[in-house]
Amino acid sequence: MKKVSTLLAALAAAGLIAGCGLTGESKSAAENPKEATSISDAKIANVQPGLVKSENNKQKILIAYFSYVENTGGRPVHSDQYDILTAASVKLDKNEMVGNNAVIAKTFAEKTGGDIFSIRADKAYSSKYEEATDTGKEELDNNTKVGVSTKIDDISDYDTVIFIYPIWWGELPQALNTFLAETNLAGKKVITVSDSYNSGAGDTAEAVQKLAPQATVVAGPDIKEADMADIDSIVTQAVEKEGYMKITVS
Repeated sequence: MKKVSTLLAALAAAGLIAGCGLTGESKSAAENPKEATSISDAKIANVQPGLVKSENNKQKILIAYFSYVENTGGRPVHSDQYDILTAASVKLDKNEMVGNNAVIAKTFAEKTGGDIFSIRADKAYSSKYEEATDTGKEELDNNTKVGVSTKIDDISDYDTVIFIYPIWWGELPQALNTFLAETNLAGKKVITVSDSYNSGAGDTAEAVQKLAPQATVVAGPDIKEADMADIDSIVTQAVEKEGYMKITVS
């Protein structure tokens, strides 16, 4: 079974690295001493926004994900109160900040051959975690519309969308509400994949269905921080359940 470190190495090679979660949850940095000691020196990995096509997407699958770390304007995430490695689902790879959602997206791409799409808000969130959590909560409380700067040129290229998202205060980030409202998913199968420290998906799959009423929404894995060490197995099970294992040409 592949470990997260193997996946991160693959992500770095492919240029597909990202971050996730924004909930205010945390646990002690002492639980990750090896990683936490160099977090202050880490930089944000350079990630291509929007679409990265696969050479073997015979099943017409789009893997769309959103990451807090990718939405700070390139500034490294930091905190005076929280262990960033767990609170913001940040990992380190070769002194670069990466996040759970890119690992999850990359794993789904490896298993299915699908294209990867990095969703970006049309604004940069504060790289200070406490300020970003406050902003995220204010947006949700006030139902503030947050635009997206990355658009899918032709959604008709895809039959299935694997939608990977962090849980912000128990809900979808506002930018994802915009993405879903502005993307015509009629007739598509949408598989939701949530990522949180330990709060869980809640009713976010139902929220996706409301925003994409003509799509068929299926609740997929509800991934928590403790699950990341076993992400290869979790994704494999989900892909096999839906019948989307990559088609190879002999």
